Amino acid sequence: MIDFKRLSLVALFVVLFIVGSYTVVPIGPVPIVLTNLFIFLSILLLDATLSLAATAVYIILGALGLPVFSLGRGGISVILGPTGGYIAGFLVCVLVGNLLKKVLGKNLTSYILITSVAAIAIYPLGLFWLKNSIGETWSWGKTLSIGCYPFLLGDMLKAVLAAILAKMSSPYFRDNL
Repeated sequence: MIDFKRLSLVALFVVLFIVGSYTVVPIGPVPIVLTNLFIFLSILLLDATLSLAATAVYIILGALGLPVFSLGRGGISVILGPTGGYIAGFLVCVLVGNLLKKVLGKNLTSYILITSVAAIAIYPLGLFWLKNSIGETWSWGKTLSIGCYPFLLGDMLKAVLAAILAKMSSPYFRDNL
């Protein structure tokens, strides 16, 4: 039997991811978006299955060509382009975040730690992909200066904001944690 409540939660978070991807600051080959803020919220407010499902659906929709990624882009070319590793890194983020959630608990300090580590989990795949897809021979220093350093502070702020929002919202999602 279809559980419409769970299906609706997945759909809600997919929509939030898309809204986050349209909130863009284009600063180079990797733009600043709010998608990861909502991915962090999905980790904290949904169970592992739902947050992983929402993230996978978002990526699949984008890969199929729907304009769900930053700047209204979609298609396999985005997945294969400079930001593809970060997009795939969202799945790693969700897996890491949900593993930590099982261990660390549901207080604000734990939520901040979970989302901060989950945010950082996006970077290895994103940076590796960026370095190898850009078509130039970049040093790791240049890759870090373009694909990591400009985003760290903002990602940590999004992680803290997600933790605060999740703590405030968790009574409404307690059956889905």
